[in-house]
Amino acid sequence: MLLVVDIGNSNISCGIFHNGVLQSHSKLISDKKIDWLSYETLLKTIVETDGISNCVIASVVDELTDKICKA
Repeated sequence: MLLVVDIGNSNISCGIFHNGVLQSHSKLISDKKIDWLSYETLLKTIVETDGISNCVIASVVDELTDKICKA
């Protein structure tokens, strides 16, 4: 399965795809004040499966990109 993350100025959209089909979709608030450990916790609640084998990240917010990648 593939985790796709789109980091924007207002929201972080996350989608999980299996065989090219969207299985689930969630949104988080983009907040530079949140640390990477908090984003890790939030992402774990979204990604409720151990089957994620790859991740793609698109971002316009470099500071949040670093935090999401670390998470």
